[in-house]
Amino acid sequence: MADLLPIGSVVSFADSPQKYMIYGRLKQAAESGYVYDYVACPHPWGQTSEEQDVVFDDERIDRLYLTGYQDIEELAFRADIERQYDAIKSGSIYTR
Repeated sequence: MADLLPIGSVVSFADSPQKYMIYGRLKQAAESGYVYDYVACPHPWGQTSEEQDVVFDDERIDRLYLTGYQDIEELAFRADIERQYDAIKSGSIYTR
């Protein structure tokens, strides 16, 4: 199980200098049905088109530049989805 990052976190990958801002978690791919840990958009431009978005799993993150906003609602929500993480990733529970 991954310790999911909050919305607004900024990360990069080892194979690219581009930074990405996480704006969603547990995103299901329409074609394959696979549930990725995150969906992100290029930083600093933001989500200008779905074609520029990237979906990825936690292990692809090479560097964390900024941890996103966390309040009591975020912590409770994240605790809930982390409890259900294995079922969500296997596809037995799907959330949008």
